[in-house]
Amino acid sequence: MKKEDIQGMLNVLNNRFESIKFTYELEKNGILPFLDLELQRAGDKIEIGIYHKPTSTMRTITSDSYCPIQHKMAAYHSMVHRLCRLPLSVANFKKEYEHIKEVARINGFDCGIIDKLIQKHSQKVKKWSLTTLFSQTIREQKQRVSLTFAPSVTNKLKQVFNGHDLEIVYRNDRKLQSLLGSTKDKTDSLKKSGVYTIKCQVCERRYYGQTKRSLEERFKEHLQCVRLNQPQRSAVASHVLIDGHEGIDKSSLQLLKQVNDERKLDAYEAYYIQRDGNALNLDNGNIESALFRLVH
Repeated sequence: MKKEDIQGMLNVLNNRFESIKFTYELEKNGILPFLDLELQRAGDKIEIGIYHKPTSTMRTITSDSYCPIQHKMAAYHSMVHRLCRLPLSVANFKKEYEHIKEVARINGFDCGIIDKLIQKHSQKVKKWSLTTLFSQTIREQKQRVSLTFAPSVTNKLKQVFNGHDLEIVYRNDRKLQSLLGSTKDKTDSLKKSGVYTIKCQVCERRYYGQTKRSLEERFKEHLQCVRLNQPQRSAVASHVLIDGHEGIDKSSLQLLKQVNDERKLDAYEAYYIQRDGNALNLDNGNIESALFRLVH
């Protein structure tokens, strides 16, 4: 197919649906990139190489990063796994091997680590090529527990957890996103759901409540109970109508805890009610616990 024919077909495809745009790659100097591979003409054969974008910075998690070693080595395991599994020529294998070592060097790792990984993955490939008969020992899978990475603590806990058939997997909460914050416009707290408090401006006692909807909607319901003279339907209305404390308006409303998982609402609400000890609520919430009253 001629280049002009390819362009004509591309125009037909792209004119069918505006939301879908097709592109194509042309062979240059006998080389055609395809996904993460580089297809090379070698006479009447096609050799496989590894394709790297020209814009690649060769950056991975650096050796001095505050991360678990498993996270740091994940990229190198992936690169070495691909190196050992693909049917590369000797020249292409050596080229990719040098590339991986250069990536390791740039990110502060000892290049000897790459040799160890190649030996490990090569043994696996050799093992699979020799036989498909392996031990069928069924191991009971351990339950995993996710903990924030803190070596001084988690390294000691690892042995304890292993004794109870629990496997620790690490997470790192020190992400750039958490340091910079969100770029999205902040949602007004009255539009959020969760556990809230309404403070009486006269006696300064508080009512604690929960809502799956917005605080604004729930607060309107309290005011409606006051307006319709229904103290039995709202502790806030009872305080205003029976105790005569009318110092309650929207400025009295405050979000204490945004709760997206509605299963946790009862616990948070009960915690705030019982911790106060002098709340306006007519009960202590749906969960009774001495632990809530001890925490101040």
